[in-house]
Amino acid sequence: QSQCAIVRSSVRLLAPGGCAWFGWLGDSKVEVHGKLFVKWLPTSFWSLPGCLSSTGCSAGRGSVHGIGFDFTTVSDVALFGAVEYEDTIGASLYSLLMCREVA
Repeated sequence: QSQCAIVRSSVRLLAPGGCAWFGWLGDSKVEVHGKLFVKWLPTSFWSLPGCLSSTGCSAGRGSVHGIGFDFTTVSDVALFGAVEYEDTIGASLYSLLMCREVA
């Protein structure tokens, strides 16, 4: 849940109407002592209770300390038209976009 805490804490840093982009999300691979560890962070993760929302979908509305915000996830291929490492992990990556309420 540390990912949720980082994103939630960034809401207060945004100006009213300001947005934040968190990219290169989804698949992470780490090799330690010759052993490969793979972790997948699905888009639905952000809507889990206690994270950003409890709607159970990849977009929604949340509130942190009375500050409202909207968020959504979008495939990096759809967002940018291309990605690095498309043949391996790039094709499954996505971005999280979050905007603070205007007032």
